[in-house]
Amino acid sequence: FYVFQYDIGSAYKFEFAMDINDMDYVGDDCIVATGNTLRRWAYEYSDDDGTPIECKIISRQFITPYKFITKYFDTYFEPVDKDDETDVKIAIVNRQFALRLNDKHRIKHFYTDTRGFEVIISCNSPHYINNLVLYLTEI
Repeated sequence: FYVFQYDIGSAYKFEFAMDINDMDYVGDDCIVATGNTLRRWAYEYSDDDGTPIECKIISRQFITPYKFITKYFDTYFEPVDKDDETDVKIAIVNRQFALRLNDKHRIKHFYTDTRGFEVIISCNSPHYINNLVLYLTEI
């Protein structure tokens, strides 16, 4: 099930254990129609009957005929539960980093060169991405 967010030109892919007929937002909640039932999906839930819900964001692919030289990430993640110590995992150019949700503002230095990449962010705890900037140079 794909949801397109028009204001930032981004799409989300949601995978559910059942067939989804429709989705709609009501206030801060998302109502999911599946079969002949309605289910409420909200930030306060971090599992589905005990199974953690994994959130994964995959960017578009960035490709150049030249090379990208990566320098560092400037990140600011905010957990819904302020005491949450879950890790956010960031994967880029065959490297992975884990950052704590409750550390707020983090700068992660890493240097590599590549002709193309995508950024994958995953976490199984509700959170907000307030800032995610990758500093790089194209040569």
